[in-house]
Amino acid sequence: MPSLEHRFGPIMYSLERRPKEPQNPRVSEAAKKVWRIPEIVARIMDLLSHKELYHCSRVSKAVSSAALDALYRSGVGMLDWFRLLAPLDKVKCDCHNRQNFVYTPGPLDWDRFYSYAVRARSINAVESMFTGLCPQACQTLMPSEKPGHILFPSLRSVFWSAWTPQGIRFMHILLHENLNQLILHAPLDELGRYFRTATNLSPNLRRFRLVQPDYEIPPSVLEEFETAIQSWNMLERLTVPSTFLSSRVMELLAPKLTLTDVWATPFRNCVKLGEANASHNMYGPSVSVRTGPYLSLRNLSLDIDHFLLPAAPQILAAPSLQQLHIQISGTTDSEDLDHCISLVVRHCPSLVALSITCSARGLGGEDSSDADSPITSRAVEKILQIPALQYLEIDDLRIPKLRDDDLKALAPRCVGLRVLRLCPSSFNQFHKRGDRSFVRPPTLNSLRAFIEHCPRLETLGYFIDASVVPPPLPHSQDNLLSCHFSLEIGMNSRINNPAAVVAFLMEIMALDSTFSIEPTHCYSDVSGGGPVRKGEVNVRWKEVMRMLCEFRRIREKLDYLTKMSCEGRSTAPQST
Repeated sequence: MPSLEHRFGPIMYSLERRPKEPQNPRVSEAAKKVWRIPEIVARIMDLLSHKELYHCSRVSKAVSSAALDALYRSGVGMLDWFRLLAPLDKVKCDCHNRQNFVYTPGPLDWDRFYSYAVRARSINAVESMFTGLCPQACQTLMPSEKPGHILFPSLRSVFWSAWTPQGIRFMHILLHENLNQLILHAPLDELGRYFRTATNLSPNLRRFRLVQPDYEIPPSVLEEFETAIQSWNMLERLTVPSTFLSSRVMELLAPKLTLTDVWATPFRNCVKLGEANASHNMYGPSVSVRTGPYLSLRNLSLDIDHFLLPAAPQILAAPSLQQLHIQISGTTDSEDLDHCISLVVRHCPSLVALSITCSARGLGGEDSSDADSPITSRAVEKILQIPALQYLEIDDLRIPKLRDDDLKALAPRCVGLRVLRLCPSSFNQFHKRGDRSFVRPPTLNSLRAFIEHCPRLETLGYFIDASVVPPPLPHSQDNLLSCHFSLEIGMNSRINNPAAVVAFLMEIMALDSTFSIEPTHCYSDVSGGGPVRKGEVNVRWKEVMRMLCEFRRIREKLDYLTKMSCEGRSTAPQST
């Protein structure tokens, strides 16, 4: 077999004789200076993969330190951390195969471990990672071995998940007084001990989230939780199931000056408000507001049952509250919702974003499946009385009691809205009620009222009945108002003739408007994810999307040709 030099000799020779391109000394000097700025190097490392970070950790000292920070900041398993201390090997312990250190870690081993552990900022730990260790290995890691012994001194966020009472002893390894965030998943009966441990070891906690089903709480657990809330004076965000937010807990949260978010439902309002809205305050700099309860609360998520508590008006009257999410159930009737909305309108004049969603709870029963949607035109009209409201979404699996005439009457009241979504996730299957009259949703004809009365509207999403397409207006297209907002149609909306729907939409939609059959939402999961997608998109709506894209391209070309022809006419006399 010929050698590489024999096969690629001419190419290698030509490459060697190729003259080197001269380098700009200013550019090369600037590139060297970039790697001397720690902030820029850290941002670069955040964009690299683990393999690339490993290679960067073997370069210069400055780059290596930034690469190691990015590698060990988060995402490292507990067993991988333990292997940095000393090798692990399987041993027979209590008739089970467990792992133990091959040798007892010495001072040099601990120094090497701390050189990496000091870089950890976030750790996700489950109890099984610790139960796989033998008692001797666990004893080596326990803080009681050394006074002031903290395995991860720079740790700021911990996710801890346990299933047995023994998990509490391993939790001591991770918690310390400088911890900012704790996400806890533990057995309901043992939560009291976990609350007590978190209170003692992390008194400066800023964010606490409890991952737990919405079950009835034992009184002893609730008392321990109230004690923990009272001791966390620097709390900024609280995320708990609705049953944990009692009247007593609300009273304990009221005087906390740093509290900005309270989420007691699976979802929260996720609208990103601008600086103008963030600094908006309808009350002004009065002394009473600056010393009142819930001074810094801006984002609140409540179950509809919370509005029956005596402390509900006080938390709704928070002076800085701008985002509110309300969770209703399948058994909520129109009277309950009207009471809830009345409290919001009375106590939340500075509210900017409001989202109301219906949970699946209560929709599976025999009685609740036939229940009417509590969302009516009267309820929406009352919500629109909030003076500062700009974002409104009401989402229900059942079709609301809204028709074309109702939306036409509501459109003039939506002048100040930027986003309006009305039940984009509704299903027809919830309305097969036998002898009951079917609730017919609004049609495309109601669009014209929003085009006429809502110039500030950026997004309109609703569940409609597009099976009947309204006829075109007798006026010419030039005299019609165009839709400049983004139109979002519920993915379960009825449709028969895609071509007729496209013809109607092309008549009213401007070039800068958009159309979507998978609506976005003003609310998201408290863990950061989006709402669960309900149902599959109708194939005919996909056809509407495809035809709209093609017609939009044709219209853009026609507008361009028309513009060019007009410019040619205006410049023609000058050229002659």
